[in-house]
Amino acid sequence: MHVDKQKKDKHSVRSLVVLENRIKKLIKYYKQTKVLPKDYEYSLESARLVVKI
Repeated sequence: MHVDKQKKDKHSVRSLVVLENRIKKLIKYYKQTKVLPKDYEYSLESARLVVKI
């Protein structure tokens, strides 16, 4: 992953943090609306399986 290789790239690190926070907010919303199961857990590793990062 680019962020792992380029530690000084603060913009990319910040963008990744913002993106993960947005994903976590959506997961919380979809759990409350019962679209996702209550025991669903997000992990960056599982996201890598779905989307090439």
